Amino acid sequence: GTGATAGTGGAAGGAPGAEPHLTAYIARGETPLTPEEAHRALTALIPAAGSGVLAPRRYVLVTDPPAGPDRSDAWRRLKTIDEGTGRGRQV
Repeated sequence: GTGATAGTGGAAGGAPGAEPHLTAYIARGETPLTPEEAHRALTALIPAAGSGVLAPRRYVLVTDPPAGPDRSDAWRRLKTIDEGTGRGRQV
């Protein structure tokens, strides 16, 4: 395990009418973690295809989780260390 803490956000910004997608915000602390490693670790835990469980489309890595009570917006305001789809080609 990485010891990372995760939070999720809903639709990310984009063009009006764009389909919303799941973004995972991960506080990695001192753990060296990339979006690709986060995606591999998460998909290893997801049940077989057809379960209805989907992996996030985007991973945003930050150092520490937010301390404030308004956690959804607080995650978005944190300084990003790295971000990406966690897959071979960026989406």
